[in-house]
Amino acid sequence: MPQIKPTSVQDLLKFIEDHRSEIENRTYELIIESNWVPQISEDTLLFLIKHCPATHSVIASSMSTSLQVLEVFATRTGTVAVARMDIASNLNTASRVLEVLSRDTEIVVRIAVASNLKGIVRLLVLTPFVRLIRKRFPNR
Repeated sequence: MPQIKPTSVQDLLKFIEDHRSEIENRTYELIIESNWVPQISEDTLLFLIKHCPATHSVIASSMSTSLQVLEVFATRTGTVAVARMDIASNLNTASRVLEVLSRDTEIVVRIAVASNLKGIVRLLVLTPFVRLIRKRFPNR
């Protein structure tokens, strides 16, 4: 399958618009730049995740990728270990996602979770604290 590397975000969006069905059928593989992620909508990022494996690492490791996209990406069937590892290493990944990834079947993903210091602090400190508050004040 030919790899297509658009020259800009606008070029990428135009190519997706013009060739959506071919991309869905994996006729084309798109390549994106990491600095484009903040300019791409969540829907388009999810489309790329679903249909363009070459974009996975860029999207998973970008600090600009939204929590929602990271969560969908991490929990979707078919996400390869390398992408899950990038998600686990991303400092913006939510603690609930890190908690799921900490039980991943691949050791490299679990190691990435352990190396995500910001995420570990949230898992060890904030998560039990939030559970305690919810337990004491269930109607809030």
